Amino acid sequence: ADLVAPGGEFGVATDCMFSVESTEVLSYCIPSLSSLSLDANTTTSMLSGNDATNYMMEFVGDIFTAKDWIFGFGFAVALLVGFLFTYVLRIPGLLYTVVWTVIVLVTIMFLFVGSFMYDTYGKWDEAQSRPDYEIQGMKILSYIFFGLAALWIIVMFIMRKRIALAIALTKETAKAIEDLKVVIFLPVIFLAFFIVFAVVWAFYSIFLMAKGKWQLYDATTGNMVDDDDAFPKAGTYGNVTITETWEFETASEKVQYFMLFCYFWGAEFLSAVLQLIMALAFACWYFTKDKANTGMATVKTAFYMGARYHTGTAAAGSLIIAIVKTIRAFVAKLQEQAEKRGGKLAKCILCCIQSCLWCIEKCMKFINKNAYIQTAIYGTTFCTSAKNAFFLIARNLMRIAAVGVVSEVVVFIGKYFIIMVTTAFAYVCMDRVIGDELNSLVGPCIFVAFFAYCIAILFMSVFAMGISTLLQCFIADEEMHPSPADRFASNELISFIDSSAAKAKKDAEKAGAAAPAEAAPAEAAPAEAAPAEAAPVEGVEPVQT
Repeated sequence: ADLVAPGGEFGVATDCMFSVESTEVLSYCIPSLSSLSLDANTTTSMLSGNDATNYMMEFVGDIFTAKDWIFGFGFAVALLVGFLFTYVLRIPGLLYTVVWTVIVLVTIMFLFVGSFMYDTYGKWDEAQSRPDYEIQGMKILSYIFFGLAALWIIVMFIMRKRIALAIALTKETAKAIEDLKVVIFLPVIFLAFFIVFAVVWAFYSIFLMAKGKWQLYDATTGNMVDDDDAFPKAGTYGNVTITETWEFETASEKVQYFMLFCYFWGAEFLSAVLQLIMALAFACWYFTKDKANTGMATVKTAFYMGARYHTGTAAAGSLIIAIVKTIRAFVAKLQEQAEKRGGKLAKCILCCIQSCLWCIEKCMKFINKNAYIQTAIYGTTFCTSAKNAFFLIARNLMRIAAVGVVSEVVVFIGKYFIIMVTTAFAYVCMDRVIGDELNSLVGPCIFVAFFAYCIAILFMSVFAMGISTLLQCFIADEEMHPSPADRFASNELISFIDSSAAKAKKDAEKAGAAAPAEAAPAEAAPAEAAPAEAAPVEGVEPVQT
């Protein structure tokens, strides 16, 4: 460090009072570590306090030194890595290998746990060192895991074609995101809308719940003072001491539940509109023959259609979720009171009610999501869309299960791919460029990983919505267009439609051959019921909901 000329008076710089380069952090001066000298003749430490304080100050200093790198890598680079992930998914054979590797690993896990438990059972049975019920319990558990492994193998064998369809749909989603790059920023836009809504809601909530008045009390007796003329304000009047207490209105608790309901409805409404707009964007992409014509204009059209025609659908679906959440909040309040009073029966009943409400909320969110996709495809109202979504799920249960398994695997891998690649790249770059200015790269890398995690959640939420939407678009295309020339599916998906159609034709021929043997011919039911509504026609506006 550059020492100031020594002096003899207090306030004048000496060898122990020198100037170094520093950075202001929360009104404190944090010395720049590169300007500090660890010369034993000068000083051994420029920082006061214990080691924990020094480490914290160094940690904060590293964050502020690398703040530009943190935001650059945490947001921009993480987003680019997300798009890189969509390219990686489209490498031939890669996704197929990853998915089936995960399936095989799950099978191995079941077999390993079952084998370990059976080996433990053999050792316990031979040594007789455990009670009989523990020995037999370990034996039964080993058989259960062997049974789960066998069941898993059978189910995966039965669903192998549907898993192949799910892999193809995942690749189609990667293509869609590549063409509709702007769709990735929709969650960010609605996050900004939510912040504005939350600020306004918080302002009015505080205002309404803080309603009340100041009440005067006699400090000696604790009684309320009604004579405002004798005691106009808090203070001491002779031998009487008057205190002042703020008392809230009795209706404040009811207002709290009302404002809580408003919050739930508002937040769920924004989420519903976001899902609708994303579903519209992916549906428009799927039902466009020439994908080269899709892009930012497609997302703008989807945004306009969702905000202009389908806000009623979003309001209806979000209202149901808001009501369920408000009831859950009220039950949680009752649970808290039961916990204070120690009523075991009441706690048990309320816990069961809370669990049932949680299941209802999850089921309604799942149905709502598929209803919004139905609205995006057909332009129907919420109730019609929810009914169609329910029966669509019922008649395509295996397909949806397969897509659910594959999408969960892809989303899980995608999140950690974005986080790890972004953090590793940030570490290498910061180490080479500003490594000498930092005390440690741990702090900046932690913040880069955190921001990359946020971007990964947003990116993969769009990806998951795209997979669900394209699945329903594929089913609608399959049901509405028997002729291959009229279908919108890509070459990768056409084979799955053709195989399904061939199977349906074969089943119909079998039913037709068996019909003459019966006394009265019965009409064969179609393999899959066709939706009541027609496909979206270009140039025709959807139904306003």
